[in-house]
Amino acid sequence: MATVTSKKLMTAEEFYEWANHPDNRHKYCELERGEIVEMSRPGKRHGLVCANVVGILRNFVIQRKKGYICSNDTGVIVGRDPDTVRGPDVMLFEDAARIEDVEEKYGEKPLVLVVEVLSPNDTPGKITERIQEQKRFGTPLI
Repeated sequence: MATVTSKKLMTAEEFYEWANHPDNRHKYCELERGEIVEMSRPGKRHGLVCANVVGILRNFVIQRKKGYICSNDTGVIVGRDPDTVRGPDVMLFEDAARIEDVEEKYGEKPLVLVVEVLSPNDTPGKITERIQEQKRFGTPLI
């Protein structure tokens, strides 16, 4: 993981514009305390595990007629001043009943559930930090 150097700390809104600029779309990044951090691209096994979790959770939200699932690095603002935008692997939300009510950019409301699938380069310290970050954000199940 490498930090992309910039002159000033970036806001979540600036990061959204940066991440969606054609020059940056191929990059896999998160915003960590105002700084862009490049991430490694997950492998096939990682994608398979995520897809299976999405399938299970999709069936769950359909049965209970409440919530929706987002996956594969949908941005969520988990901290402000300086801003942090994470892209958990799988997320369960209950903040909107209709697709029209779902934020177009990054969400900022706590999630019901976050699933992070471990990657080969994940360290215990990094995972603990991400879990604590989600707890502070208000996510009850991680």
